Amino acid sequence: MNNFENADNRYAKDWNAYSKTWDDEFGSSYYYLGEEWNDDGTAERQRDKYYFTIYAERFITSDMTVLEVGPGGGKWTVRIAPKVKKLIVLDVSEEMLQRTKLRCESLGIENVEYILANGNDFHAINNESINFFFSYDVFLHIALEDTFPYAQEMYRILTPGSMGVCHYAINSVPEAWDRIAQNNNWYRGGKHTLGQFYYFSPEALRRMFEHCGLLIKEQHQEDCYCTCIFQKPTKEKQYPSQLKHNLTELEGSPSQLQKTQEELERSHSWIQELEQGKDWLESQYHIWKEKTQEIQTELERSHSWIEELQQGKDWLESQYNNWKQKAQETQTELERSQLQLQQTQKELERSQSFITAMESSKFWKLRTAWFRFKQFLFKLKD
Repeated sequence: MNNFENADNRYAKDWNAYSKTWDDEFGSSYYYLGEEWNDDGTAERQRDKYYFTIYAERFITSDMTVLEVGPGGGKWTVRIAPKVKKLIVLDVSEEMLQRTKLRCESLGIENVEYILANGNDFHAINNESINFFFSYDVFLHIALEDTFPYAQEMYRILTPGSMGVCHYAINSVPEAWDRIAQNNNWYRGGKHTLGQFYYFSPEALRRMFEHCGLLIKEQHQEDCYCTCIFQKPTKEKQYPSQLKHNLTELEGSPSQLQKTQEELERSHSWIQELEQGKDWLESQYHIWKEKTQEIQTELERSHSWIEELQQGKDWLESQYNNWKQKAQETQTELERSQLQLQQTQKELERSQSFITAMESSKFWKLRTAWFRFKQFLFKLKD
C-alpha cells in the first residue's frame, strides 16, 4: 500500500473518523463498511447488483486496468476485480483502504493495488494507463474546487476511447432542496463536513467534463443524484473534411468492425441480464400477488367463520337468557309453592291439634256415648 502521508487533508480526517466509529454504529447490522449505503432490504442486494450491471459490468473486460476512486469498504471493489486484469483503488482514507484490502484478501482477490491519495490529484497513476474509471457514492461529498481538478485528472489517466462512470449530487430537482433545507444548519459555517453534499446540475456537470476534454455519453438521474457516463475521445477535434475522410476509413476497418461487434455482444449480454432481472422482478410480483390473493381469500373465509361464530354466540346467549328467565320463574314458583305448603302444613297441624283437643274433651266423650246409645236403641227396635 502506498504510504503517502495526508494527515492534514480534511476528507482523510472525516472518513478515517467514520471508519473508526463504524463498528460501534453499524457493526451489529452489517459485516462490511459501505453495506449501510443503498440497502434495499433484500438478502441478494438487488439494487447494488442492478447498479453494478449498468454502471460497471457492461463496460469492463478481462484485459482492462481499472481505477476505482473511494472504495470505502470495498463493496464495488470485490465485484469489479474478478472481471478485470488489474484494479487500482485510490482513497484519501487509510482506514478505508485497509478495510478494502482485508475484504479482498478474505475472498482471495489478489489483482488489486491500493494507493493512498494526497487529496489533490491522482499523482500515482500514469498518463493514459487506465481503461475504465469508476467512482460511486464518492464525488457527491467532494467540493467544486476539488471536483474540477479531479475531472482533469480523469482525462489525463484514461486511454483514448476509454469510458468512465462518476456519481454526483444535483440540485435541479425538488428532492435536493428538501435535503438542503433539512441539513443546512448542520453543515453551515464548516462546523461539520463528514457526509456533506456538494450539488451541481446535470448541465453544469456536462460543461465541466467537456471543458476537461471528456464527452458525456449518458446521464442517469435518480432522486437528487446524477451518474455521469463519459468517454475520452480517441482523437483531437478535427475539421469536417478530415472527419468525413476518417469516418470513411473507419467503416472499412476490419479491426474497428470487430471491436464494434464485441461491443454489441457485450450490450446483448447486458440486455439479457437486464431481461433476467426484469423476469425475476415479474416472477416475484406474481408470487406476491398470488400470496396476497390467498391471504385475501383466507381472510374472507375467516370473516365468514367469525360471522357464523357470532351468530351461534348470539343464539346461545338468547337461549341462555330464555332458560335463565324460566329458571328464575320456576324458582319463584317453587318458593311460592313451598310457602303454601308450609302454610297448609301449619293449618293441618292446627286442625289436628283441634281434633285431638275435642276428642279429649267431656263434650266429645258425651257425644260419642250418645251415638253409641242411639245405635243400641236402633238395634232394640229391630
